[in-house]
Amino acid sequence: MEENRIAILIDGENISQYDIPYIFPEIKKDGQILINRLYCGTDYIDRWKDTCNDYSIKIVTQNNYVTGKNTTDFSLIIDAMDMLYTREVDTFYILSSDSDFTSIIMRIREGNKKVVGVGEKNKTPKPIINACNKFIFIDNLKLDESEEINNLEVKEDNESEAKAVTNLDDIKNEIIDIVSEGRIPVSRIKDKLINMHPEFDLRNYGKGKKFTKFMEEISDVVLILDDDKTTWFAELKDIPQKSEENKLEKKNDKEIPTLDEIKEYIIELINKTKGKKINIGQLYASIKKKYSNFVLRNYGVKKIGKFIALYDDTFKYDNDKKPNFLLLNK
Repeated sequence: MEENRIAILIDGENISQYDIPYIFPEIKKDGQILINRLYCGTDYIDRWKDTCNDYSIKIVTQNNYVTGKNTTDFSLIIDAMDMLYTREVDTFYILSSDSDFTSIIMRIREGNKKVVGVGEKNKTPKPIINACNKFIFIDNLKLDESEEINNLEVKEDNESEAKAVTNLDDIKNEIIDIVSEGRIPVSRIKDKLINMHPEFDLRNYGKGKKFTKFMEEISDVVLILDDDKTTWFAELKDIPQKSEENKLEKKNDKEIPTLDEIKEYIIELINKTKGKKINIGQLYASIKKKYSNFVLRNYGVKKIGKFIALYDDTFKYDNDKKPNFLLLNK
C-alpha cells in the first residue's frame, strides 16, 4: 500500500517553535513528509532558526509590505494552491489556529485532499476545526504519558475551550446511533466520529488513548472480538422484547413517520446548509432526534445508506467510493 505523502505548512507567527518537538512525532506516524515549510516575517527568523535546522524545515520569509496585512499568510495560501495542482501530496498539515486559513482548507478538501489542522485548544475557533478532516490540539500532545490521565478532570471554565470540544455525552449518544445501524468495527466508529467532529480526541475529556477502553464505558453497547482475535466489533446490547400486545400498543401511540415525510425533512436539512450538503452521520442523528420512533428496521433496512437508497435518484453522494456527505440529485 502506497505511503501517505504529507506537506507541512507552518504559520510561524501563530505556532511556537517550542511546540514542534511535540507535533512532528505525531505527524510522522501518518506517513512520509515530502514538503516541510515555515512561513514567517523577517523578525521571526532568529527565534525559529535552530528549530528549522533540527527538523529540516525550509523557511519562507516575507516582508510585510502593507501595515496591518500579514503577507506570510498570503504566501502560505499561494504555496498551498500551487501544491494542490503541481505536487503529489495526499495530506496537508496546516499548523495554525488562525481562522483566516479556513477558506484555503476548504479549497484543498474540494481538491480531494485530506487536511489536518494543528493548533492550541483555547485559541482555535470552531470554523477552522470544522473545515479540517481532523484537528489536533497541541495541548493534548504535551500531556505526559506517564501521568494518570484517567484521573484528570476536563476544565470547562474556559469558554473558548469548551466551545471547541463536543460534549462527551453527545459523543456517546452519537456512538449509540452509529452502532444501532448494525455490528461495526470499533475503528470505523472512531473514523466516523472524527468525520463528524474533527477535534475528537479522548485526551480532550481526560481519558486515555485507548478508544476500545472508552467504548466499554457505554452501557448500551457490547464489544465483540472476532474469531482471529485481531479486530473489535461493536453492537447494541440485546433489549428484552416486550409482548406483541405491548409492541402494538406502542406503535399505535406513535405512528411511524412515512418515507415522504422523512424525505421532505432531509431536503429541508440539505437546503439549510451552506454547501447544500449534509454529513451522513449528522443526517442520521438529526432524523432520530426529529422522529423519536424512527427505527431503520421499520423500513426493511439495517443501515442508513440502504434507507437513503429507498429514495432512488432523489439524493446523491459526494463520493461514491467513500461517501461522507449527501446532496440533492438535481
